[in-house]
Amino acid sequence: MTTMLRISESTVVRYGVAVVGAVIATALRLALGPLVGDRFPFMTFFALVAFAAWYGGFGPSVLALVLGGFAATFLFLPSRGLELGGVEARVGTFVFAMVGLMIAFLGGAMRSARQQAEASAREAYRHLQAEHELRERLDTTLRSIGDAVIATDGQGQVRFMNPIAEQLTGWTQVEASGRPMEEVFRIVNEQTRVPAEHPVARVIRDGVIVGLANHTVLIAKEGVETPIEDSAAPIRDEHGAVVGVVMVFRNVEEQRRSELLLTDQRKILEQMARGVPLGEVLEALCEAVERQAVGCVATVMLAEDEGRSLRFAAGHRCPASYSTAINPVPVGPSHGSCGTAAYRAEQVIVADIANDPLWNGFQKIALDQGFHACWSTPIPSSEGKVLGTFALYFPSPRSPTAHDQVMMDLFARTAGVAIERQRADDRLRQSEDRYRTLIEVAPQVVWYGESDGSLTYCNTWFLDLTGLSLAAAKGSGWLQAIHPDHRDRVRDVWLAAAVKSASYEVEIPFRRAADGVYRWHVAKGVPVKDQAGQVVSWVGVATDIDDRKRADEERRAAKEEAERANRAKDQFLAVLSHELRTPLNPILLAASSMLDRPTPPEEIHPTLEMIRHNVNLQARLIDDLLDVMRIVQGKMPLHWGVADCHDVIRHALQVCQSEVFGKTIGLTLDLSADRHHVNADSARLQQVFWNLIKNAVKFSPEGGMLSIRTRNEGGEHDRLIVEVSDTGIGVEPDILPTIFDPFQQGETSITRRFGGLGLGLAICRGVVEAHGGTITAESRGKSQGTTFRIVLKALPSREVEENGQLQGKHPVSVRAASPSSTLKILVVEDEEATRRLMARLLRGLGHDVSTAGTIAEATETAEADLFDLIVSDIGLPDGSGLELMRRIVKQRGPVPAIALTGYGMEEDIVRSRAAGFTAHMTKPIDFTKLEAMIRQVAPTGH
Repeated sequence: MTTMLRISESTVVRYGVAVVGAVIATALRLALGPLVGDRFPFMTFFALVAFAAWYGGFGPSVLALVLGGFAATFLFLPSRGLELGGVEARVGTFVFAMVGLMIAFLGGAMRSARQQAEASAREAYRHLQAEHELRERLDTTLRSIGDAVIATDGQGQVRFMNPIAEQLTGWTQVEASGRPMEEVFRIVNEQTRVPAEHPVARVIRDGVIVGLANHTVLIAKEGVETPIEDSAAPIRDEHGAVVGVVMVFRNVEEQRRSELLLTDQRKILEQMARGVPLGEVLEALCEAVERQAVGCVATVMLAEDEGRSLRFAAGHRCPASYSTAINPVPVGPSHGSCGTAAYRAEQVIVADIANDPLWNGFQKIALDQGFHACWSTPIPSSEGKVLGTFALYFPSPRSPTAHDQVMMDLFARTAGVAIERQRADDRLRQSEDRYRTLIEVAPQVVWYGESDGSLTYCNTWFLDLTGLSLAAAKGSGWLQAIHPDHRDRVRDVWLAAAVKSASYEVEIPFRRAADGVYRWHVAKGVPVKDQAGQVVSWVGVATDIDDRKRADEERRAAKEEAERANRAKDQFLAVLSHELRTPLNPILLAASSMLDRPTPPEEIHPTLEMIRHNVNLQARLIDDLLDVMRIVQGKMPLHWGVADCHDVIRHALQVCQSEVFGKTIGLTLDLSADRHHVNADSARLQQVFWNLIKNAVKFSPEGGMLSIRTRNEGGEHDRLIVEVSDTGIGVEPDILPTIFDPFQQGETSITRRFGGLGLGLAICRGVVEAHGGTITAESRGKSQGTTFRIVLKALPSREVEENGQLQGKHPVSVRAASPSSTLKILVVEDEEATRRLMARLLRGLGHDVSTAGTIAEATETAEADLFDLIVSDIGLPDGSGLELMRRIVKQRGPVPAIALTGYGMEEDIVRSRAAGFTAHMTKPIDFTKLEAMIRQVAPTGH
């Protein structure tokens, strides 16, 4: 009951330590939270599992693994719950579970092996104690037998013999009385067989106490020889004269056998300590027993098949025919001496095989080999299980003496120690082999070190990674695999841990021998301490985190870029709202004023001009947005032809002339390039120069300077350089790399001060790069002005002279406008005010105009009359203007038509042309441009 309570208490303690360790590991991880954040959620729980495995074995370590896994999952993983989010979280949890199970398994196996080794050691110690007790018992037994005593008179004639003396000499006291001592007590040298000097004669002659020499044998009356030891002393009278001799002697045969027994056992234990194979140890046991029991044959059989049978294991003097015939011996209640002894788990003595029922069925086999007696003793384990049997066969019927019983018990237990020691060694070796194999195949660095930190072992993963040999890595040689910039840091971390005798963790860049690349590893070292708390060694692992580290850096950079883009988007939306509302505000105020009160005639024209200007601003804003979209998608249409950059620059300056002179900007124009023709879309190129000039004026103070220069560079001057410089607010160096990004204007204050969406430079870069050129910006900083440089490929003079266009290229075809004439026009628009106003304006030009607000009305009107031109909105209440155009083309054939829509992307234009529209115009519509487009696409009217 006490043992059960101790076991229960031990189990509670081991599992309790695992639970307390989980709490401590969780608290430690929480304390480390501000330093490591969500990284390394399992960092403290690896140590928890390792400690629980070391202290408590497999069960407590698995409990620690589960508790640590739950704690990390609910407290430290980003998902904070049962639904693990992200590949990293799942991989981290999987790696923790696998490594934790490995540690639990290995720790449990090592603890079990250690316990078994300790149990074997305890059993060996127990046997040594038994040996000591046996020695004492044998000594006590020998002393308790009593000594033989013979007394003589002064002439050496026998006068007294005790019963022991009678037994040893074969003489009774009556027979021996009066006879010379030399006749009754005949002794010879055991080795030489020469009669030994009689001690009684010497005592009588010399009057001294005399003892026998070694190897003295007493020959009894019947000739039986007995090894003895004795001593003789004189019997003196009151005057000191020798009047007789008393001689005490004893049989030392049992003593010699016991000494031989202990000597043999000591030799066998020494063999076990040296690691001699089990078979040799068992053979030595058999030989020792055969020396003790002369004439016997000793055998050892080991249990197999879960104890259901015995198989011959040792006993070289046993005839092979006999061992083969009985092998294997079933374990049961009536299976000879050995099978029965293993079944009963107690010694079985068969003194006469021929007449003992236990040997029924086996008697003939034994008798044919000359075996007439068999004593079998079960070989016990430290837990009381039967490991096998130790048997002695004799050529004649025989029962064991007390010494024989002791001898068999002693050697059976010694055999048990040898068997368990061998099996424990095998299990330990197998465990070590499994552990080493797991270490060798583990996809991470594993190492051991001395108490001073010098490396003694590292697995092949590290050697393959670094290209070092084990000899080169030992000691501090492994440091050469670390990047030189980090060696001192890693050494400092280790030294600090060594001083504190505490675990440490450090990130190390190891050089990969295969390609010379340094890969980051996170290394963790743990001290192994003895019972006194002193560090005896170090063990550690290092895991490759290079991919994860790079992924973290990429995610961090991506996050920063996303946050920057998000801020840019927010800023863009705020600016867009401002830029859209700003021109609408005066329009709304003017419209409200004209509706609420009579407007003087002299104010009407300026008011309408303001309204038109603000509408154009909004239209330009939308055009810029569409241009950026086309550039991003790579769908910006270009109409190629030979363009004179000098002319394009002059035209751009004419467009911006009012702004330049309005701020009294000084202009320097240096068009020095000899080769200034390029293959380009003139309109788009003018848009670039127009944007740069507008920006220069916009960001320059009153009285600033604007310079435009051209020149040629490169081989044969095949590059045209155009530089636009100003003396404006300049650009800070950290902002300069981003000024060509959409929605970028540098500081927010610039946007508030100067307005705009920051699309102009993005459009410039897109257009220039679409022409195969480059655009760059330079600035010395704030208030230092800015220079934009455009590089384009200049055309050779001969290509420019050939009709002013590129060889193999054709300029864009433009229909000449027809003379002003009256046209029959069908206007399809669902917005009534727009429809009515457009009809009035077209009639004002002399055209015959019909209107419709839906597809149904337009279809009915088109079927009733023929029209020279159709002007239609795309978005109609009952369908699409594209569907309307398809119906009309299907019924009447191609008809000149202009699509009016708020959608202006390239794919929108393609769809409208595919439906049958001749031209595509994006709202809001400038009526002057509409009038020009009508003249371009419509046939001559009536």
